[in-house]
Amino acid sequence: MKIKVWFVESSAARQVILGRSAEEYLTREFAAYECVKVKCAEECVLEEGLLHAVIPLDMPLVTEEDVLRGAEYVKKHSIGVLSLGGGESCAKLVSAADGRRGYFLTSPHFVKLDGAKSAALVYNQLKERILDRLLASGVRIADVANTVVDDTAAILPGAELMPFCRIEGESVVEEGARVEGSFLKDSRICRDAKVVMSHLVSSRVGARSEIGPFARLRGAEVGEGCRVGDFVEIKNSSFASGAKSARPHGPGSSAASTAERASGVHRRRGGGGGEQHRLRHGVLQLRRQPQTPHVRGQRVLYRRERQSRRSSQGGGRRVRRGRHHGDGGRRERRVRHRQEQAAGQAAARKAKANFEDGEGGLTFPSREGICIWW
Repeated sequence: MKIKVWFVESSAARQVILGRSAEEYLTREFAAYECVKVKCAEECVLEEGLLHAVIPLDMPLVTEEDVLRGAEYVKKHSIGVLSLGGGESCAKLVSAADGRRGYFLTSPHFVKLDGAKSAALVYNQLKERILDRLLASGVRIADVANTVVDDTAAILPGAELMPFCRIEGESVVEEGARVEGSFLKDSRICRDAKVVMSHLVSSRVGARSEIGPFARLRGAEVGEGCRVGDFVEIKNSSFASGAKSARPHGPGSSAASTAERASGVHRRRGGGGGEQHRLRHGVLQLRRQPQTPHVRGQRVLYRRERQSRRSSQGGGRRVRRGRHHGDGGRRERRVRHRQEQAAGQAAARKAKANFEDGEGGLTFPSREGICIWW
């Protein structure tokens, strides 16, 4: 029996899930059939001698296999209308408008995008389909649960995806390439290249190049056999084949300077405290953490100390206030505290000795200046 597919418009038809809208998933699935798009189910013209599949565009999980299974059931039991997913679902198979009704076919694919819970179910099922298709084609995926690939991305057989990868848009990962814990969008990773814990957008990585960890590329063209090291950002620039930008022994060291001279990168000090590496086609910004820890409340000031020798001459002493520089008068307070503590302990020992000898009634000062009687 010939099948004609009717797509019913829905408000969630254009909701994008893993690179494609719900409508695009359905139109691709039933591209081999005669398909007609209508605004509501009442507009469907049900001709005799055909099996009509009425599917809302907010059910992107429905497959050709589901429709063929329902068609077999309709033919075997002479059913006029078979609902797909129960009474609440608008999807159905119709062989005769006045035929037998009240039957329905169940499947985990009959889910509508009508809420957050159903959207999560659709997302996870589409993700499993995409990864299963990649595994069947020969792509090595280490951890399916922690890998997300859009349906629009092209992962060629022989590529390797390690855990915590997110690949979006029109990205391409060629054979032998390895992506680990990285985000790719509209980027191309050529043969035998390696990307580790990095962020790439609209970029191209040449063959046998290494990116990362913690590198960021935006609109970058990296040639073959390049090395882009940690905390390196390239924006709208071209990196010639064999060039390297890394910090083997820290910035400013002889090894780092040698690597920079070999790659043709000229370094200059940036105004923001970082280091800028000027390239032929753009600027490469190296961002790094400060070498010295920040001291909260650190200030440079001049103050006059009474007990200093220079105070009598009208001079001052330069001090730094903070955790690691100077005490701000705390030294004098600590000395007074220790003196009071020692005097109190001595008086306590004397009072205890007098009390044991029967000579009570001794008064001694405490730290708070309170008299204690024995």
